[in-house]
Amino acid sequence: MWYHYRPSISLPVVLYSSDASPPTDVQTLLYLCFQAHFIKRELETVFLHKFSANSMPLYMIFRNSALYWLGFGICSATSIYAASSPLRYPVQARSGLGPVDYAGFALFLVSEFCNFLVHKHFASLRSRGSTARGIPNCIGSSLVTCPNYMFEVLAWVGVLVIARDSVVAISLFLGSLYMASWSRGKERSLRQQFPDQYKKKRYTFLPGIF
Repeated sequence: MWYHYRPSISLPVVLYSSDASPPTDVQTLLYLCFQAHFIKRELETVFLHKFSANSMPLYMIFRNSALYWLGFGICSATSIYAASSPLRYPVQARSGLGPVDYAGFALFLVSEFCNFLVHKHFASLRSRGSTARGIPNCIGSSLVTCPNYMFEVLAWVGVLVIARDSVVAISLFLGSLYMASWSRGKERSLRQQFPDQYKKKRYTFLPGIF
């Protein structure tokens, strides 16, 4: 089972249990959510996304990678699977899945699917070999400039509902700040590119917030 390899992920600040006890149902569900999200992202990058440039500034590689690898990848996973995690032992906390967990998982699945639909629509707006973009007209685009970011955050909110973990909440907050900044830039770009056709949005990222 995959949990036999989990203790090999070691950090100086984390003490893992020496045994190979099975994960709780909550930990297993969170593991599946994390894996599904990042596998989806990799597949979209390879087969779906069409980028306007062949490269990006070097600093952005470190910045973007740090957000995912440190925030969601290492810190959140460490908090969830550490020996001290309240999600690890049934004695310390819940071991079975309840209605709230299923609700969080449903939110995660629906949001990930909607995020895929938005990415698919964005890809259709850009012809192969061209950097020109069209005006988004897809699920969520009537509410915000970047519905892909909105659904991504909602997917992580679903994870947070399941985990109820402070580190996941902090990672989600920091990620939201980045995406809010990116969404404002996309709004400015659309207004400049389509001054007469684009319907300006009051909120670029989350309705009623950003």
